[in-house]
Amino acid sequence: MNDPSGGAASPSYANGGNSFTVNYLAAPCKWIKGVSECITEFQTDVPFGITAGPDGALWFTGMSGYIGRITTAGVNTGDWMNLSASSHPSGIAVGPDGALWFTEGGASEIGKIGRITTTSAITEFPIPTGISRPFGITAGPDGALWFTENAGNNIGRITTTGTITEFPIPTANSGPNFITAGPDGALWFTESSPNNTSNKIGRITTAGVITNEFLPPTFGSSVGGITAGPDGALWFTEWIGNNIGRITTTGTITEFPVPTANGKPLGITAGPDGALWFTEDGASKIGRITTTGTITEFPVPTANSHPFGITAGPDGALWFTEQAGNNIGRVIPPSPSPVNATHDFNGDGVSDFLWRDILGNIVVWISSHVPTPQGTATSATIAKPAAKSGSFGAVSNTYSIIGQRDFDGDGNADLLWRDTDGNLYLWFMKGLTLSSSAGIGHVSASWSIKGTGDFNGDGMSDVLWQNTAGNVAIWLMNGSQITSSVSLGTVPPSTTWNIVATDASGHIFWQDAAGDVAFWQVSGGQLASSTGIGNVPGNWQIVGVGDFNGDGNTDILFRDTNTGTVAIWFLNSAGQFQSGAGVAAVPTSTTWTIAETGDFNGDGMSDILWTDGTGNVALWFMNASTITSTIGLGNVGTSWQVQSLNAE
Repeated sequence: MNDPSGGAASPSYANGGNSFTVNYLAAPCKWIKGVSECITEFQTDVPFGITAGPDGALWFTGMSGYIGRITTAGVNTGDWMNLSASSHPSGIAVGPDGALWFTEGGASEIGKIGRITTTSAITEFPIPTGISRPFGITAGPDGALWFTENAGNNIGRITTTGTITEFPIPTANSGPNFITAGPDGALWFTESSPNNTSNKIGRITTAGVITNEFLPPTFGSSVGGITAGPDGALWFTEWIGNNIGRITTTGTITEFPVPTANGKPLGITAGPDGALWFTEDGASKIGRITTTGTITEFPVPTANSHPFGITAGPDGALWFTEQAGNNIGRVIPPSPSPVNATHDFNGDGVSDFLWRDILGNIVVWISSHVPTPQGTATSATIAKPAAKSGSFGAVSNTYSIIGQRDFDGDGNADLLWRDTDGNLYLWFMKGLTLSSSAGIGHVSASWSIKGTGDFNGDGMSDVLWQNTAGNVAIWLMNGSQITSSVSLGTVPPSTTWNIVATDASGHIFWQDAAGDVAFWQVSGGQLASSTGIGNVPGNWQIVGVGDFNGDGNTDILFRDTNTGTVAIWFLNSAGQFQSGAGVAAVPTSTTWTIAETGDFNGDGMSDILWTDGTGNVALWFMNASTITSTIGLGNVGTSWQVQSLNAE
């Protein structure tokens, strides 16, 4: 793999002008910490359990005695079947026969297992143990359905033809609640007795042998929901203990406290984003926990809604029930921090411009646009500093801006500073307003900041360090608080490998003196993988990273120092080379240099910002390797410089 460009022709590029108008596509739902922008609610009647159906819709049970169905567009298609008011349908799951199976656990009725087809045909099967109060239900690996009997103290099994077998739980009055299929071919269930004397995680084989009952560390925690996680473990909730628990298939239990006191977590499911999602009955919130234990909480719009069941939908969202709010809720998982809309100071999904002059004055240009419904467009203007900017005064040149990321999860990029003595500070930004500032601490000069990005997926930027011995470490941040420090290993200087870029999602790009390029993928604050990407001749320099084709993956931007040719390597999510393409050539004799990348028109693809030696500023709007248009932004003089360090 040699010349990244494959050959390219010289483009024309604009120079001068006071402002320009571009078309913006409205961004999809954008997560902002503590705001419910990405949660939608659809009214119904006391919903309880919920699951994704085989027909592309969501199916749920209603405590008032019905089975409901809602499409991913939020259309409630009505109640397929009205059951008796005292039937109290609870759990619901898809069976191997393509039907929906549910439990009927009314306190005054003989327990039943119900079956409903997607065309509304209903069958009910009485449970041998009369008033057994069946509750949770799941499809087993053996082609049957497995369920809990809260009052019967049994684990039940029902075939798709309706044959029921019951298996008694060794612990008396254990109060089994939820059940799920484990990664080990067994069924795992939770026990939470009415008097809170039994709180265990049980395991039963498909032969009906209960092999273990594991006791969580928190006594009387009232174990609730349980699900198989993406990490090969089981994850569960503790309603009274206010914890999220993790249990390995060998019985090792770890607990993670829910940040909100009395959050009372209940339902839990694996999300499409590699995390676990849970409901907080007491706090009316939806929680998200990574497999390394980082928890983020999002409030449900309806107060005191008491969310209960939760499931992953076929549309990539999480769907949940609100038993007191009388709603079905839909929550869109926050995407990994976008690698294109970087240095976005007002949270509109469009990159902005940060300038500093030789006296230390700070100015932000806002690339403003008015959000419109998804798929439509509107026009907006990016203007020269005097017309559309915010000034923050002068800061001594003993302080350097070394990062522009969202450190507090509010959707706005913040500024990370370091002075010549090694002290670090954060400016928390709200568009053109400096909302607050905070000191972080002091780090000796032997350590250098090599990048910023969200390395643990909590929606807040972290800090990447490397010292003179080659040790690489991450500060995992929550605003100005360092929640933990994680070592990623050592890359000695003798190897000639250097960190050349990071992106908003916390990926690390390396290059050595021989031109080899490599990629580190960090997940959950830990180094997950390393990948060799390819090799380039010494005249090709990495001048930026960004998502130039809008596929959600970071690509690498190169420029040939001899010819000025610009080229892009397109990568996949694992950092592997997919293709390379030349963009255009801008001869180095023109003094034009690439200042930074960012999505300056909100189309989901990174663009390229240029400056020249006389202060002219220009933009290339990109679609993959194609320049869709170029525009001049005017002249700022030679005393002003774009601040781009650790901003891409």
